[in-house]
Amino acid sequence: MSRFGPFALEGKLGEDPSGAVYRAIHVAQSRMVAVKVFDAPLVAKNSAAKQALVQEMDRLKKLKHWNIVGCYGGILEEMRGCVASEFIEGESLKELLERRDRLAWESVIDYAYQMTAGLECAHEQKVVHQDLHPDKILIAEDGTVKIADFRIDRSRNPWCGTSTRLTLERAAYRAPEQLAGNQEPTHKTDLYSLGCIMFEMLVGKPPFVGDTVEDLVRQHREDEAPRVDGIIFECPVWLSTIIAQLLEKDPAKRPHGAGAVSLALSETTRQVAAGTSTIAHAAGGFSALQSYGTKDAARELLQEAQRSTRKEKNTEDGTPFYERAWFLALCLVLLIGGIGTWLLWPPSEAGLLRRAVAVIESKEGIQRENARPYLEKLLRLYPNGELADAAEEHIKTLDIASAKRKFEFNVKYSREPKSEAERLYKDAWDFEQFGDRIAALEKYRSMVAILVDGDEDANRLAFVNLARRNIAEIESEGSDNDRIDFIESRLQDADQLSTKGKELDAKKIWRGIIELYGNKSEFESLVERAEQRLHPPVEVNADS
Repeated sequence: MSRFGPFALEGKLGEDPSGAVYRAIHVAQSRMVAVKVFDAPLVAKNSAAKQALVQEMDRLKKLKHWNIVGCYGGILEEMRGCVASEFIEGESLKELLERRDRLAWESVIDYAYQMTAGLECAHEQKVVHQDLHPDKILIAEDGTVKIADFRIDRSRNPWCGTSTRLTLERAAYRAPEQLAGNQEPTHKTDLYSLGCIMFEMLVGKPPFVGDTVEDLVRQHREDEAPRVDGIIFECPVWLSTIIAQLLEKDPAKRPHGAGAVSLALSETTRQVAAGTSTIAHAAGGFSALQSYGTKDAARELLQEAQRSTRKEKNTEDGTPFYERAWFLALCLVLLIGGIGTWLLWPPSEAGLLRRAVAVIESKEGIQRENARPYLEKLLRLYPNGELADAAEEHIKTLDIASAKRKFEFNVKYSREPKSEAERLYKDAWDFEQFGDRIAALEKYRSMVAILVDGDEDANRLAFVNLARRNIAEIESEGSDNDRIDFIESRLQDADQLSTKGKELDAKKIWRGIIELYGNKSEFESLVERAEQRLHPPVEVNADS
């Protein structure tokens, strides 16, 4: 099959009993997508089923977040259906773990932080994944983690037959209440699965392993999961505690939500960086999982405060009123009311920008992408606002950083450029890395002139802006050296390295001169010298 609806199907990316996933092109839009094609013999000709699919796709298309694979929609045609989604260059977490066995705890925190961000966005829109396992976690080439294959109500969904069939792989990550089937899955179901995935990333296997589905179900429902820090000694105790709480049998004992887990992960990083001892941390009584929660969590704390008040009613002798339980409980009631009001109040333009800037200033690398939803929301709510230009500048900066990460990933693994913009950028970058900043400047300027008036493709604009930034850096350093003198000096550097026995370093310079300047007639004599050094003529003994 080479065509399905508006999609031209190319290479197969994966396959399961329900269907196959293809790399495809939306012919009309010339957009690369991933398309999952599945059998739907009972619903394809049913108008009600088609309408249900349309409604589900409408909800899924609203799940827009950096850490969620974007959904573009789905169609039913004759006896088959398909769902189109964002195409991700990279690999699944399952594939990564098969290669690496287990990951360092720092990487686990980074990946988990991104997963919680995606889950928080979905849970806020009342969408629960219900089938979270390493094969559904994709890692893009720039290190971005994206959760794939969100669906609505899998148990009643006629085109989700595979995910409702319990296999050994799926059973390893299912929550006890989901396996029991006696209650509707909630966001806490996903949190349990997240705990299983984090456990496997650190240990190299899920918390429970069995030969049969029945054995796994029993373990999830009855057995206590081992603590990670008892297996992997370098794992921080705080991270192990987060996973232990995620793996609680009782959903009520798990963290309040993905946002609470995210805060706890940040706190773990801070505690480790600060060198806080486990004893000091425990004595402080701080737990991000317990200190930050929903309004329901606040009510739980209020009820606890009220119980404490009744217990301590006769033992308060002379305690200042501001330390008494009734006063603290009253403050908590006022806090709940304030939180409720704040949640219902639409975010201000300045508030959204402030949150985005706070994330950008406090995070590094890929984690700065968590500022993007705030910036996009600002532009959506206040497209002509006073701060719209500032938000667009921040998004431009994020786009540049993203393009740079992808480019460095491709260079590191010797991958071909993914676009014409990236290819032109690499041509200039190669000269800059070689040390010829004049040639690099010419290349960057030429690239900008060629691409600046193109369409509004985000990838192209990101590389144009990245080139502009490099142009500004080179110009600020005032590189006016003569290029022939520069190449001559590099040849001399290579000769000196060769004399010192550093032949590999010398050959690297000679090859660079040949590759970068071999097609330019004005440097022909210099290129010939490099070729002679790299491939010296063989001396033949006339007497032999």
